[in-house]
Amino acid sequence: MLLAATVLYVYFLKLHNNGRLLDTYHRLHGEDDDYVIPFDLEISAKELAHICRKSENWRGNEGETRKTVVNDFIWEEEDDDEDDGRSRKSFDEKFVEFKREVTVHVAIFTVHLDGLREIYRQFLRLPSGAIIEVFGDISNAKLLPDVKVAVMRKQNNYEEAAVR
Repeated sequence: MLLAATVLYVYFLKLHNNGRLLDTYHRLHGEDDDYVIPFDLEISAKELAHICRKSENWRGNEGETRKTVVNDFIWEEEDDDEDDGRSRKSFDEKFVEFKREVTVHVAIFTVHLDGLREIYRQFLRLPSGAIIEVFGDISNAKLLPDVKVAVMRKQNNYEEAAVR
């Protein structure tokens, strides 16, 4: 009995390799939508909250501080069909059909005593819920064109205000 159990154990351990063969099979033959692949620069909401909290408490050698600015950019899909009020759809059905995407831009600025603002770090929360860090110019980010233009316009406004 002990010998049979040992042989069975070795059989499952060596042949099935703790389920790795089955896992490899599923990965090779599965659909792309079955797997969640994170972005390269994706961070968690907890980590973003920690970064914001830490930056708010930061003080520089010459009295600099860091401020966090959060902007929501909302994209709403417009219906081409004119609704004349005679539609038989209920309010809930119309609400489900209404498409809306929200992109959140979080920017952390270093504010000097003379009022100069320079960007320290910036993050985007995409409509899918992923939070990614954006380095350099925001125009490199893969966003909807309207959202990208709005974020770039907002960033230019901050830069112009820092120069004044």
